[in-house]
Amino acid sequence: MRMLRRLSALVVLALVGGLSAVVLALPATAAALPFTDENVNGYIGFCDQAGQQVTSGSVASIPFIWTAVSSTGAPANMGVKYLGKATLYAYQPRQDVDPGEWSGMQLTAGSAYTNDSFPMAQATTIDPSLNGYLGTYPAVWDGLVELRMIYTAPNHVAYTDSYPATVIKVTGNSWTEVTGGTVKCDAGKSISAETVYLPPSKFKSSAPAAPTAPAGATGSASTTTGPAKSGPSGSTSAGAAGSSGAKPNPGASPTQSGLTAAAKDASKSGSGPVVIAVGLVVVLAVAAGGALWWRRRPS
Repeated sequence: MRMLRRLSALVVLALVGGLSAVVLALPATAAALPFTDENVNGYIGFCDQAGQQVTSGSVASIPFIWTAVSSTGAPANMGVKYLGKATLYAYQPRQDVDPGEWSGMQLTAGSAYTNDSFPMAQATTIDPSLNGYLGTYPAVWDGLVELRMIYTAPNHVAYTDSYPATVIKVTGNSWTEVTGGTVKCDAGKSISAETVYLPPSKFKSSAPAAPTAPAGATGSASTTTGPAKSGPSGSTSAGAAGSSGAKPNPGASPTQSGLTAAAKDASKSGSGPVVIAVGLVVVLAVAAGGALWWRRRPS
């Protein structure tokens, strides 16, 4: 009987210990949060320059993170063949305010990516640190910040019906991932429109060489790289190539250059007012010359 009791106690201890190990091994979930964002579909993983996933860092690091990778695929009509782009935003959770009304800021320019299943947003040295965001939108609710990946594509408004998101917690000068999971940092390639359109002199000299662009992702003129300046859901823009209020015109794929097409479109649209103005000047000049001749003509 004593042996049976000892065996029963050992089994119970083993079960409790095993259950505890499983619980500790589970990633953080939304259940640990004081809020629920019903629009979240999947999560975002963060990668450093070496292509390794990280779950914590300094709020002073510039940029906040080098590459953001979604665990879920791009929305319909916003994938690679549709010249879709991914942009990373930070949002400020606030009590008694719907997540759709939270204020936020753009942390990267729009980025072309090569894998529809794992869209990526790339940052550069001219993108802000997390401190840059916190200076405008402090982490007032338990130090929490929600990072979202927002998608855009030509002739489409920014897609905000659902989005992958990860929540981080700011403590002092550091941030730590609260929700999220594992991603493959090498699941594809991504390139920021800033890298494509801006000259190397715009970037800090300590920055590494520009990453390899998806095949054909080249261009010589700039157009907006994300949602308009007001941004989706009340957000504001940050970044040289993502601050314009013009309509987004993302691009780039392994076989086709959407960025080049976007640059050409921007060039055409920008030349229209100039042509009209020149035409009006010519017409007025001709009219003035005709009037002068009429006055001075032989009687």
